[in-house]
Amino acid sequence: QYYLRSAEEMYGKFAGLEHAVARSQEIADSVDIELDLEKRHFPVFRAGDDQSPEDRLRELCLKGLQERYQGIDEMWSGDALSATVVERLDRELGVINKFGFSDYFLIVWDFVREARQRNIPTTARGSGVGALVCYALYLSHVCPIKFDLLFERFMDDERSEAPDIDIDFCKERRGEMIQYVKETYGEDNVAQIGTFGTMAAKAAIKDVGRVLGMPLARVNEITGMVPDRPKVKIEDALRENDELRLVYEQDTEVREMIDYALKLEGLARNVGTHAAAVVIGDQPLIEYLPLGRVTGKEDVITQWSMEDVEAAGLLKMDFLGLRNLTVLSSAVDIIRETTGQAIDLQRLPLDDEATFQLLQRGETKGVFQLESGGIRDLLQKMKPDHFRDIIATNALYRPGPLEGGMVQQYIDVKLGRRKAEYKHEALKEILGETHGVMVYQEQVMRILNRLGDIPLREAYTCIKAISKKKESIIARNHEQFIKGAVDHGLPKRDAQEFWEMILNFAGYGFNKSHSTAYALLAYQTAYLKAHFPQEFM
Repeated sequence: QYYLRSAEEMYGKFAGLEHAVARSQEIADSVDIELDLEKRHFPVFRAGDDQSPEDRLRELCLKGLQERYQGIDEMWSGDALSATVVERLDRELGVINKFGFSDYFLIVWDFVREARQRNIPTTARGSGVGALVCYALYLSHVCPIKFDLLFERFMDDERSEAPDIDIDFCKERRGEMIQYVKETYGEDNVAQIGTFGTMAAKAAIKDVGRVLGMPLARVNEITGMVPDRPKVKIEDALRENDELRLVYEQDTEVREMIDYALKLEGLARNVGTHAAAVVIGDQPLIEYLPLGRVTGKEDVITQWSMEDVEAAGLLKMDFLGLRNLTVLSSAVDIIRETTGQAIDLQRLPLDDEATFQLLQRGETKGVFQLESGGIRDLLQKMKPDHFRDIIATNALYRPGPLEGGMVQQYIDVKLGRRKAEYKHEALKEILGETHGVMVYQEQVMRILNRLGDIPLREAYTCIKAISKKKESIIARNHEQFIKGAVDHGLPKRDAQEFWEMILNFAGYGFNKSHSTAYALLAYQTAYLKAHFPQEFM
């Protein structure tokens, strides 16, 4: 029942208190606030010299890539970086500079550098892992060229919204890095982002039942009739569950409870601190948005949720705490103390036989992302023997691929029980690493690009349009894909069949950049378990 009532309604509701209603207008007239929602209020990287952020960023990237690639075939030519590397770097920096995000990357580089100097384990996750710039700055630790990760999944020259670089830190020391950012950019310029718990269907019914004094057992019985699935609404439950609808119609107490719950459903129930998001402004944040504190805590948080903070032109960054980074760091310390061996997790051989034998046996309790019974069963069936199998495991182990037969096809082709069929040579190049199965969004982007002549940036837009059912964008890309595929020698019927596969797959596609970053952590934990089980456990 929240809506803006007319003046007539307000005077009617408060008959006899006309002076109070008039006073509310006086208060409104005395306030003069205008928020510029078009302008960015991002902080500026403070370097203390005259070098432009664009030049500094390029210099840091070149230095980082020289350290990463020196002497590696394809990445190094003579005594310098290869043309392939430099061209990709320049392309990425061109997009970053076009939208004025150099300072943003420098700020992330600065606090990650500080974390590394303090020996706080850190790594990027998500689509930012597909950027060579992130690899060069030591934000991420998997080479996007080697693993065919796409910058366009992260940023492109048509999308002006701020990129999202999510950084995982050792869980125990994450707070140190938030404090470092406050000290660097000003305590008043930094806050954690507030989040609102809302009254979902079951919570609304339970809360109302408690207030009405109904017996707890009866309230629990009613909430048990609401389906157990995300984002279910009370209206859905009444429509789908005959028993609930019957009791609603016949029991006046239950009807009263549910009627109240219907009005409260979806409203904010409590406020908390977002698990990761931090906002940094170029001035004290009180100039841009309301702040507050969660009861009993000292941390300052925004009174707006993450989406509103970003809409107001402020920079949101994710400082995530990851327990497995703490485990890896502690295990390496114990190994050094007990054996004298110094393990560099970023230089482990990615073809270690003992590690893959452990994975094939499904002995992955304690191994990052590979602990569940279902995944252990999948590993035993798949028999992973290459790093790309670890990348694929998490992407495949989800309801869509499992129910759609994609997982079984991957296993059967990998183990030689059946042959993968490729209708075009380009498809063999793109899908060969996953045995003919479309596993990643990046693979679909490559197919749309290579067969349909759709630019990579538009290919990502197309994937998003399919998942959100934006028919006009889908139709435009459909027409372009069929034309391009036929031009590339694919019969029209095969092209249409493949387009249908893309439409079905879009909902299942996984972000390969994210999967690759986390596959590395999974491999590192498996390696330590295989070689140093006591120290690791």
